[in-house]
Amino acid sequence: MRKFLSALILITAAVSGCTSGGPRYVDLYYTGEIGGLQSGKVGISAFSDLRSGAGAGYVGTRYLGKSGKETFIAYGGDLGQSVTGICKSYLQDSGFDCTSIPRWEHTPEGVRDAGGRFDFIVGGEIRTLECFAMKKIGFTSIILDIDLVLHVGDPQRDELKTTPVKLKMERTEITFSEEKLQKFLNESLLEIIQNALFPGGNST
Repeated sequence: MRKFLSALILITAAVSGCTSGGPRYVDLYYTGEIGGLQSGKVGISAFSDLRSGAGAGYVGTRYLGKSGKETFIAYGGDLGQSVTGICKSYLQDSGFDCTSIPRWEHTPEGVRDAGGRFDFIVGGEIRTLECFAMKKIGFTSIILDIDLVLHVGDPQRDELKTTPVKLKMERTEITFSEEKLQKFLNESLLEIIQNALFPGGNST
């Protein structure tokens, strides 16, 4: 009887461990491989996180049944910095010489004032970014809801190009893991940034 109770306690603890709440951490970073196709000097400012009701590091939630859930947080606790890092690494890998600059006003006048010695400058705003993972019969659905705006300024012409990106992306996994969620986020963010900066290809 005592062995049976011990086994029951262990099973209960294991189940509770699978469904208990609490933060899980994902590493958001650049995952591409391009290799120096471009050249020029770029100034990049930290992306502004304009999400309301979300912590600075909040990335998403995995729902476990009726009441259980897990919360996912970006390593470092700052989603804006993480997305900025992906964008900067992508530009550097493309061959650009990137320098961090203060946030600038997203107007032609702001481009002129902040541009200085750069061929172009980049900034962005995160209005929505949340990933949901929901377990269904036989699989888990991972949905990324994103509303992102990228600003590219040309100081030589005092011109500003603004590209809004608002979409939902979904991936289905037979089994769920933090690594799969992390991979989905990193690949999706890189694709969005690539297409927003250089629509139709990696060129200026």
